[in-house]
Amino acid sequence: MSADVRNYYAHRIRAMSVRCLIQHLYPRLLALHDLEGHMALPNPNTGQLEMPTLMRATHFYMEANGIYLIGRSCRVTLRTE
Repeated sequence: MSADVRNYYAHRIRAMSVRCLIQHLYPRLLALHDLEGHMALPNPNTGQLEMPTLMRATHFYMEANGIYLIGRSCRVTLRTE
């Protein structure tokens, strides 16, 4: 890894809020193999999406043949001056 990439990530981590840093270090997973038929589709009455809760990214909660999506919700914008 080049020094530029390390420097970029060092600045990015320093610019994160505590919540975003925790989500970056300990990402949550969405188990795609356990989704029910009505999940992630808009509700016909309200238009809201019903999403399942995210789980911890540890082998204790994961299945060997499962399919998982890493969930992240924070965006960090770095200022260049």
